[in-house]
Amino acid sequence: MQSENLLQKINGFYRLKKNDSDEQIHQSMQEIIHLWPDVLAAGDRATDDELFVFNVSRTVLFQVFTIAMSKEFFRKDSSLVRDIFFTCFNTMSNYANIFQTSHSIYIESNIRLLLCISSSVTTTVIFEPNDFTNNHEQNLLIAIREYIDQSQNYDDLTEGCVSLVWNLADRTNLVPILLQTGYAESVIKWVEQRKTKFPKQNGQAPIHILHNLLRHDDGIDKFNELNTKAIVGELETDPDLCADDLIIYVTMIRALLSDYEQIKAETDRYPSEHVDTLVGFVFNATEDERYRFENSHLSEPLTILVKLFANQQILDETFMDTETDLITIQEFIKNLTDVFEKLYSKINVSKDLLDTYTCVAILNLFNYIFEHEIYQTKIENTEQLLTILNKVIHDEFEYVDTFMPRTMKSIKEAAINIHKNFSKED
Repeated sequence: MQSENLLQKINGFYRLKKNDSDEQIHQSMQEIIHLWPDVLAAGDRATDDELFVFNVSRTVLFQVFTIAMSKEFFRKDSSLVRDIFFTCFNTMSNYANIFQTSHSIYIESNIRLLLCISSSVTTTVIFEPNDFTNNHEQNLLIAIREYIDQSQNYDDLTEGCVSLVWNLADRTNLVPILLQTGYAESVIKWVEQRKTKFPKQNGQAPIHILHNLLRHDDGIDKFNELNTKAIVGELETDPDLCADDLIIYVTMIRALLSDYEQIKAETDRYPSEHVDTLVGFVFNATEDERYRFENSHLSEPLTILVKLFANQQILDETFMDTETDLITIQEFIKNLTDVFEKLYSKINVSKDLLDTYTCVAILNLFNYIFEHEIYQTKIENTEQLLTILNKVIHDEFEYVDTFMPRTMKSIKEAAINIHKNFSKED
């Protein structure tokens, strides 16, 4: 497309306003993002005057994107969000060499914008099994990783790369791809170099990325091969982390790297105040509309508590010996029961993998709690729970527990086991 025609098209989006119709905003977002491969290509042939206008036009794309993101339809339109992400990602793939050699400021500025946009939508994209499986896509992931590896100063391009990797790692089904493209070894180095390599974020990015990669069984296997627990031991004694909420994520990392027997042998590695904090994370997330707290989804601390509460000593110290000040076991169980009831009623229709896994984690947690008669007496509404369990047991639909760790039971298996534990007391 000729530069003049391209600029004319972009100018048409200047007038977009937040109070325009959803249809107009949707169409504008879809149209302008598809112009951007041509915008980057135009940099090689544009006059100085045209190049100046193209540089200004980045604000138009960001303005349209900001307006679209503010709309209720945006998060629900999986097709649009996916289109935005992969248009950005595939455009960047054509310029992967920018991460290896010096390039024009014009190209770099546009890549930074595309990194920002793709990173912003990553949490809502529905990724499919074949995503990131071709060489073109994987080469970009490798180029981004290597750029972070060699970056000596935390510049804007590095920050954009780290943000995208952080959000990609948060999507558990993408963990095998990130491992395949060499991220495990790099993340270990990033954690070790966190204070000098990631000064703007106080070193938190690599710790969160490590935690995200460990939410998949493949990540657990890989990082155990790399003796990551030795690094965790160093993190646990870092005075900066101990004075920060990040220490909770270090505890979560240790739990994910450990099996049940190791947790039992290392109970002192899980201080009661850390476990209480995780209980608080779960409880607060159950009361949020999107089931999130402190930038974490309910399923994240819930997964850790499933592993920890398999150890009766930790369970009793949390709810019997030193019960948390603000959250009782009754409230904790009631909130999780309510969340399960809401999510289970819709996962057959929505087929949301995260909702399904959250249901898996809740019932696995209940499975460990209700092994003990004392906790069965702590339920405010036993009838509600038993009704839910019966529904699950007799449900003919087979749920795909895609993210279910190998150490957990399926929804139906857990429900059957919990029901048996209650039946023993009848």
